[in-house]
Amino acid sequence: MMPEKVDNVQQTLDALRSVVDLTDDDIAAFRKERARSHRFTSIPVKTNLTEVQVARFAVNQYRFPGVEVKGYKRRYYPYGSALTHVIGYVSKINDKDVERLNNDGKLANYAATHDIGKLGIERYYEDVLHGQTGYEEVEVNNRGRVIRQLKEVPPQADRTRYLPDAGSQTPAIY
Repeated sequence: MMPEKVDNVQQTLDALRSVVDLTDDDIAAFRKERARSHRFTSIPVKTNLTEVQVARFAVNQYRFPGVEVKGYKRRYYPYGSALTHVIGYVSKINDKDVERLNNDGKLANYAATHDIGKLGIERYYEDVLHGQTGYEEVEVNNRGRVIRQLKEVPPQADRTRYLPDAGSQTPAIY
């Protein structure tokens, strides 16, 4: 949801309860994320929707201007949890991460994402694996409509890392 484009956020959240099975915990997480997000930033209301929930929202989307279903990338671990102690994991950005990123001057690069490397290689190579957020500067009229584009900086994809010895360790994993 982009709160700036929604007339009544609370009313919209209440209406979404029956459409996507929105819970009190979902709403609390949304409010917490909204409090620390920048204006005009899209904020997830609910994650990991089922196909049924997506379908129900799709037929009701006309009722929810400023709300949309978005897919997002997830990392793939070919060995599952077997190498978690080395590879680490990613998880939702928390207040401690926000403070660290802000102190390092990197918080703006995380405006469009919700996950960050927390442990192991995921944390060590976070800057490389994350990539760079793109943006565009636009001139808008008093109704928020784009008049012209002033500047565009395309995003830079993350750089995949391969662990050369992971294959040789396979017999020890199973």
